[in-house]
Amino acid sequence: MTAQIASFFDAATGTISHIVYDRPGGCAAAVDPVLDFDFRSGRTSRASADRLLAFLAEQRLTLQWILETHAHADHLSAAPYLKQQAGGRVAIGARIVEVQAIFRRVFNLEPAFRCDGSQFDHLFQDGETFRIGELEARVIALPGHTPADVGYQIGDAVFVGDTLFMPDVGTARCDFPGGDPAELYRSIRKLLALPADTRLLMCHDYPRPGASLPGARPWRSSAPPICTPATASTKPPSSRCAPRATRRWRCRNCCCRRCKSTSAPACRRRPTTTGSAI
Repeated sequence: MTAQIASFFDAATGTISHIVYDRPGGCAAAVDPVLDFDFRSGRTSRASADRLLAFLAEQRLTLQWILETHAHADHLSAAPYLKQQAGGRVAIGARIVEVQAIFRRVFNLEPAFRCDGSQFDHLFQDGETFRIGELEARVIALPGHTPADVGYQIGDAVFVGDTLFMPDVGTARCDFPGGDPAELYRSIRKLLALPADTRLLMCHDYPRPGASLPGARPWRSSAPPICTPATASTKPPSSRCAPRATRRWRCRNCCCRRCKSTSAPACRRRPTTTGSAI
């Protein structure tokens, strides 16, 4: 069954939140919801989260899951607010306990802070499956940006978190505490090895002035089998960023990847490469 997806772009943080559902009137999951924060006043607001709630109400959807792809350093999560307003279970990858332990030490958190993931309703293991109404979902471990990063494969779509960005931005950074460039490289290779018709849904984008906003256009990536040039190394990089091992093209309506030996389709595509530093 094909997953139906609505994406919502938060320009202040460059974050894309998603609602994935089986059918109108059915069941849904929210992925990486944003809680707005004003730095000048130090106050939070709920406009971004309320857009998700309005869509759920409009489509008569029951919220079953609130899925975090990782612990976010650049924005706050609206997961508790969505759970309070619409129900659902808040879930994240099981390795969040490693991130919590690092954060408690680095940020000198109070001794009472628990590093056991008990703040979440469920901790996903790599390869674990679950359901969103009629949709079957699978968890894919994607460490590198942080140890706890996971992707959610739902139907023909994968929500990749910060593992990959759009082609003109590159890959996630991996210099956070617990980040690892070799793990990020392997995670990217795992995504690029998925079937050719797989859609990759990003958590962030930073569009150029005048470009179409991510929430206003379809997000689609195709990932054919990886074609590694004879001169390319298959070993993980020693630097903090993944190498530029594959070539991708971006057109006005999609984000798609094709190996270097394949000619680009006739649409207006601009060749770019993966692996730029963020």
